[in-house]
Amino acid sequence: MADPKVLAGRATVRVNGQRLALEPGAKLTLGGIESEAVTTDDPNDVYFGEKVVPGMIEGKMMVPTGTKVDDIGSVQNASILFETNAGVNFVMNGARQANVLVLENGRVDVKFIGAKARQI
Repeated sequence: MADPKVLAGRATVRVNGQRLALEPGAKLTLGGIESEAVTTDDPNDVYFGEKVVPGMIEGKMMVPTGTKVDDIGSVQNASILFETNAGVNFVMNGARQANVLVLENGRVDVKFIGAKARQI
């Protein structure tokens, strides 16, 4: 059982079971419906618009010898696990790598987008 005093501050990210070597600070956007207020000239007349926001996992991946960067860049329809040190874990299905990978100083920024992440 996870310690109830531990906050989710570290995460392990796995793409189709393969652990990625990410620096601390990986970020998870759960995704879902985002609402925004839409107003008229009358301050008592407020409507709400909605837009769908995809699930998203972002981080800086280290690229040690033997890493196949091309494989990460071509990830499509993947299941991605976001496992935290506090035992609060999420899965994002149907995910793909979204940004063009730029290798710089032995690291690449990765950004996976997919279905709304759900806690498991």
